[in-house]
Amino acid sequence: MEEILAQLELEVNAHHDPEGSSVGVLGSGAVVSIRAQGELGQAAVHYQERPVGRGGRGGKRQAIEEYTPRSRKRFRDLLKVMNYVAMMAQQSCKWCSVTYPDDYPSARASKEHWFALRRRIERKYGKRYIAWRLGAQKRGAPHYHFMVFGVPWLSMGWLRSSWGEVIGYDGPARLQVDVQQVREAKRVAWYLTRYEVGEERPGAPVAEAEGPHGAQGADVLLDPLSYLAADERWERPGRFWGEWNKGLKVLADSMEFEVPWGPWFPKLKVEARGVWDGVNDRDFQGFTLYMGSDEFLEMVGACLYEAGVSVEGGGQG
Repeated sequence: MEEILAQLELEVNAHHDPEGSSVGVLGSGAVVSIRAQGELGQAAVHYQERPVGRGGRGGKRQAIEEYTPRSRKRFRDLLKVMNYVAMMAQQSCKWCSVTYPDDYPSARASKEHWFALRRRIERKYGKRYIAWRLGAQKRGAPHYHFMVFGVPWLSMGWLRSSWGEVIGYDGPARLQVDVQQVREAKRVAWYLTRYEVGEERPGAPVAEAEGPHGAQGADVLLDPLSYLAADERWERPGRFWGEWNKGLKVLADSMEFEVPWGPWFPKLKVEARGVWDGVNDRDFQGFTLYMGSDEFLEMVGACLYEAGVSVEGGGQG
């Protein structure tokens, strides 16, 4: 990646008029922000001079009622920018899941059990980076999938007994929990973000919508499912995913820069649709690809070069 980064210090004057303003249908100031990090490539179109009075977010946060495509995408983006090689240096990542017996609480009430389990994990293993997701089984019961980094061994028996104590279960049936050693965290990360209406396991078949560089369309193209329509116990369930101990997360190297919008950008989108046909065909709308940073930067650099934007060496951006 370092060689590619060194080549992408851009002298971006090819799409400026003599007066120094950017040229484009969007008007003066239309630029494209490029970001490449880990397995994430993004391009966003915006104005260099943003309208006055349209600042940051404000207002009261709304109650979360469903796992929307936008929320799913934010979670996937988070998982795609991690440096899994560094985080799995000692093969210390575990994929875990916990489920409820026949009697189960509402999704919202299950959060109390979930956070209680977190406290038990941290008392036994110390603070570890954990990425988690709340899912719904076909019968409507909430269950949790999570990845734990930095724990060489996590006993399934301990997890089962701890979960049983947390939820107050003393019945005859064995609680369904799972602990697996992760050999390819990026693969398991896909299952954490996958849109789910039934039970899924890391060994399950890959959806046909998956693209050549990962699950490009399996999640993004699906309509949001309202759990309210299926079961009142899913009313206002709260967050469907999250991460604990963010300071322990290792991020991949990143590259970000801006280039004036020009004919090179529609060409880039054509190339992007060759990787994943779910990329929109609007010339002035951004997109996201889940692919290696090196590949994405090479694609961007080739389109800039063909359009006459000079690319000169000079270090990382």
